[in-house]
Amino acid sequence: MNYFEIDTLSLSGEYHWVVVWDIFVKDEWCSSQSVKLKEPPRICGCTDPTSQVIQADDAQLTASSTRDGLSPSFVKYGCCTELNPGGWCPESAAVDRKETHWVDVSFYGPINVTSVTLQPPNGLNPPLVNAFRLLYEPADGELGILQVYSDGSGSQNFTTDNSTGQFNLTLDNEVVTRRIRVQPINEGTLIPCMRLDIFGCPVDIPPPEPPKPVVSFRDVSILSCEITVDEVFGLHYVAEWFRDQASISKTLLPNGEFESTLSVDLQDFSSNQKYHCSMKACYNTYCMNGTSNGTFSAAQESDVFTPEILITNDGDLNLTESEIGYIKIKATAPASFLCTAGGRDGACTVTVIAVANDANPLSCPGSVKILPQLLFPDKSDVSTGEAEQCSLQVTNDNWMEERLIAVTPNSGAQLTGVRETQVTTILGLDSQFDQSGGKSITVRTTFMASTVVCEALETSYYQTFDGMRFESYLRGEFILYKHMNLPYEVRTYSRACNNTLTDKSRCTCFVAARVHDDVIVFSGCESGEGITANVLKGEDSETFFVRSYYGGMRQEVTFPTGSLLVVQASEGGGINVWFYPAPIDFGATLGLCGTYDSNSTNDLELREGGLATDADSLLKSWRLSWQTNGSIITGICPKDRQNQSAQLQSFSQCQTADIAGALQAADSYVTCNMDRLFDSDEDRTSFLLQFAEKPANCFLIFASYETAPVFTLGVEGYGNDTTEPIPNYPSGWTEDLALSSCNSAIRESEVSKVCNSSLYLVDEDFNRCVQDIKMTGLTNSAQTLVQVLQERCKASYVQAGPPDDVLDSFCPRNCSSQGACKAGECTCEDGYAGVDCSLNVTTIPTLTRLDQQICNTQTDPCTSVIVYGTDFVEGKDLKCFFINIE
Repeated sequence: MNYFEIDTLSLSGEYHWVVVWDIFVKDEWCSSQSVKLKEPPRICGCTDPTSQVIQADDAQLTASSTRDGLSPSFVKYGCCTELNPGGWCPESAAVDRKETHWVDVSFYGPINVTSVTLQPPNGLNPPLVNAFRLLYEPADGELGILQVYSDGSGSQNFTTDNSTGQFNLTLDNEVVTRRIRVQPINEGTLIPCMRLDIFGCPVDIPPPEPPKPVVSFRDVSILSCEITVDEVFGLHYVAEWFRDQASISKTLLPNGEFESTLSVDLQDFSSNQKYHCSMKACYNTYCMNGTSNGTFSAAQESDVFTPEILITNDGDLNLTESEIGYIKIKATAPASFLCTAGGRDGACTVTVIAVANDANPLSCPGSVKILPQLLFPDKSDVSTGEAEQCSLQVTNDNWMEERLIAVTPNSGAQLTGVRETQVTTILGLDSQFDQSGGKSITVRTTFMASTVVCEALETSYYQTFDGMRFESYLRGEFILYKHMNLPYEVRTYSRACNNTLTDKSRCTCFVAARVHDDVIVFSGCESGEGITANVLKGEDSETFFVRSYYGGMRQEVTFPTGSLLVVQASEGGGINVWFYPAPIDFGATLGLCGTYDSNSTNDLELREGGLATDADSLLKSWRLSWQTNGSIITGICPKDRQNQSAQLQSFSQCQTADIAGALQAADSYVTCNMDRLFDSDEDRTSFLLQFAEKPANCFLIFASYETAPVFTLGVEGYGNDTTEPIPNYPSGWTEDLALSSCNSAIRESEVSKVCNSSLYLVDEDFNRCVQDIKMTGLTNSAQTLVQVLQERCKASYVQAGPPDDVLDSFCPRNCSSQGACKAGECTCEDGYAGVDCSLNVTTIPTLTRLDQQICNTQTDPCTSVIVYGTDFVEGKDLKCFFINIE
């Protein structure tokens, strides 16, 4: 009998029990105990233990393995007296003592086990168990987890009678369990056999709580309430359904089943009804058909089910540059139920869109547009072929599918560090979108922007994308950059710096950029004109931007890919060129800029294949012959096109809101300079297109550069090539004086005060400056070094651009000491004007030439003409006049 004496008392507002109990077991009294508990004791002792194995169902008995012809049920005490051996035997002996076989006895309900008896198998000289361990699964513990039994002395291994294999283990520690495992641990290769019995008493206690159930649609008319657990013998679950908190059904599930279903139709969701379910566990012996008379665990309730769109990624999405990730999206219900729950007709159109919002939005300088950190590739270019772009439709046929929306970092943005973007799904019913119930995922991107650039400086010094440097003493037109598969190209033209056949110095005086069938040509070849620009318009065009800064002293071309060409007038009258590649250029570039792939060893690749052994052979390989290769300074004709084997990747910003509240999209990697509003005051694209010319060589054959109609490039053609460096310094110069001039130019420059030259210039840059002076004899060459410092410093601030305090030192020629620099622009003193304050306002402009000397009114409106000259100052006092020629 069990006898309990219970008194209660309150400690610190909590009730506790002081329990004294005496329990009589096998004619002996358990010692009286007095303990303080927050819950009353469950059980102590067992007054009438009974066999739990002899009467067991075969389903209750399992084993690690069984010898052929035998069964786990043969383990029952007293079984199989007619067999030899009569009992349970494993298939083979364990090689290692710790790698043992076992027999499990599972119970229909908790058993307070008091003893375990091992009996030798029947037969002649049967193999006996000489040692074993006992394991058990606590009835109130985690499902499926076994513990090793230890007796009062702490022993876990128990030795039988070596002669008979008989052993009785009386448990001196309480074991209330739902499963017992007996594990023979014989030494050597002996294959032990045995029979056994377990004695104990049933105990009516609740099992552990089940996990939280999940409600979902199984198909278009059935809701499912399900838990995810392993099957445990004798354990059942009671499922109960609720509508708006009222119970509508209750079911006792068979052992091994973990799901209950509920039939529904559209009407069941027409008034915004809410459904959820609960699950509670019971042991077979005490379930009582699921009625209130049973003993149950605490019930676990599901979340309220809502027809909606979920993001099913396991946590946040972490990406690195150029990596494509996927946002996983799944509907919880068929489209018709989404419509009905949203107050629409069941046949409405269901659309899901993804909206990206950066945690710390970055606006481009000079624009209100956001520079997106995350882009969404076109589905046709995703390797799986299954991802959607920005939006998808849900139907009654596809609602069960897990859909993918691809995302990738905006590698063209040249960002740095770890940045976060929140992507939210918004549900639209018949194109009416509700943002209130959207689900979100954080996309975390690690950007590692490094400024990659190809340099081609005024006196024909080159630096490849991957850092190789070389110089040129050759004249002619060279391919600086060419995309392997796309119709994008940059060429430069070098001639004698003084434009004479005997001058050995080489200066770049024009640059031509090809964008599909259009060619943008910049020339500094005409003395005194600075950089002039012209567009040769082809048949097929793509979007590009041309921006002019500092009165045309700096020109920029943005390609459709986001790559950037910078052309800047040098102090010596030539041109310095910087080309910043786009991510799509990686591994796909040709020309003097080398192969952009972070590997400098292949930068000297020849046009005909293989690697050059010296700069001279490399330059000759990428130099073009007018007669055999053609020049692009006169445009691209249909006959000159090459088949292109690749297309631009298509991207979208997926409705990313900008600062002004508008929405924008993109066709490729997005950079600030790809934004039409970026530096709109400096945008000259429309102007140049207005005066664009047709490709001249589509109509005439020109024998040499001199007869080309766009620019006069020089008198020498190629002239006589020389690879010999200039042997001596010009009169009045020495190496020390040249180096001092270069150092002084940097030290005295305004830009060096805000841009540490040691971070951006290396010894080779100063050596190049010295060589420039050696070739030209001009101190202007030292100013090229200042321009290099300014460009590299500016590029280090990537897309955001330098702050105003840095821009205050970026004005051209330091405003000629006749004005103040503010944010990169000069404010001139009275009496001076121009972008660099170098012009006296009383100076009369000088006209050098017209773009067209005579205009034919029969073929042209003749309402405008481009005028070239010097000393122009933009303002109300600058006027021009037309005179009709009769």
